[in-house]
Order: sequence, then C-alpha cells, then structure tokens
Amino acid sequence: MWPTAGNAYRALRDRLTLPPVPKQPEKDKLLDLESLLVSSPRDSQYSFDSQKPLTCGATPQRIPVEVRAKNDAIAITYWYYWDYDIIRGDHEDWEPVSLVYKEGKLVLAYSRVHDALVEHTQFWSEPIVLYFEGRSHTPAVNSTKRRIVRGSSVAKEEWLRICYRNAKRLGWKLNSPQTPLMTTGAPKLDQIYWRTWGKHSIFLEL
Repeated sequence: MWPTAGNAYRALRDRLTLPPVPKQPEKDKLLDLESLLVSSPRDSQYSFDSQKPLTCGATPQRIPVEVRAKNDAIAITYWYYWDYDIIRGDHEDWEPVSLVYKEGKLVLAYSRVHDALVEHTQFWSEPIVLYFEGRSHTPAVNSTKRRIVRGSSVAKEEWLRICYRNAKRLGWKLNSPQTPLMTTGAPKLDQIYWRTWGKHSIFLEL
C-alpha cells in the first residue's frame, strides 16, 4: 500500500535533522560557484524572464534570480521563497531550481528535496513547469527523467515520488498570476555560519 503524502512527509521529517556543515570539498565547490555569479543578471543574453519556469501548486511569495556563467555554460537559479515553515527551528523556506544551458540549449535542471540534489533531464517543454507540494514546497519539475545525485535516501525518494504523483493527478495546473521575478534578495553564502546556508545550496556541475 502506498503511504499518504502526510505520512511520507512525517517520516521524512522525523528521520532528518538539520543538515551537517558542508565538508571542505563541498565548501570549495560552493565558493567556486559563488565566484561565477554574473554582476548584471538582466543582460539580455541570459533571457531569464522568458526562460522562467511556470509554477503550479503552492504559490511562492518571492522569486529572486541569480545567473552564473562559465565557458559555454550558463546557469540561471530561481530562488522560490515562502515566509512560513512547517518544521519549528528549520531554516527559511527557499526552494532553488537551477536551469543549465550550454550553447543556448537547456540541458539540465537541478532542484532539491531537503538537502539532497535532484538532477532533471528530458523536458516536456520550455519554459518548464514546477509543481510545489503544499507547505513542503519540494519542487517537482516536469521532466521525463530525474535522479537524486547527492544525498539520496528511501524517505527522500518516496517523498519525491509523491510530489510527482500529485502533480500528475492535478494536471500541473498553473498558478495565476505568476509571481514576478527579482534580481536581488537571494540567500547569501555565509562563510562563517555554513549551517545556515548549506541546506539550500545546489552544487551545479558547470
């Protein structure tokens, strides 16, 4: 018998504590990633307004955007934000989704479930669609192929499956209106208190 969404989320919540401080190799990756930030993200070549994923399910209150570039790769990270959290003492509700383009073509998207990194490929359409599951906000990306590439566990895998099952049942119904984008206000890498930021980090493979 399939567990209910509530039971699966409670199992996930009960098994997980706040994530550990990143190890030094992970810190090095985060610092390298931050160094690739583009100072003028509204440069027309990045087109993050037109490439913005469409949202359905829980409506985010703010969506700051960051752009990173390296060689022929560009990563556009959309930071979806809510001002409430279901777990007392947990961090702010940021749900980042990063779209990675190479030579102008969307090749990968990254999202997370808790502190695990999910990689998405083979998209149905552009712009892609994100489904946010109620108060948990875990994004389901309308890709035909996905895998947890870091931090996988049975609880996280099951929660992700439930998010996709609910998105499919609801028909990926879009929110109206869509939340406007911002170029400021995304969470910052805090090199003193790594624990504060590490949960919401995505390690991009640029």
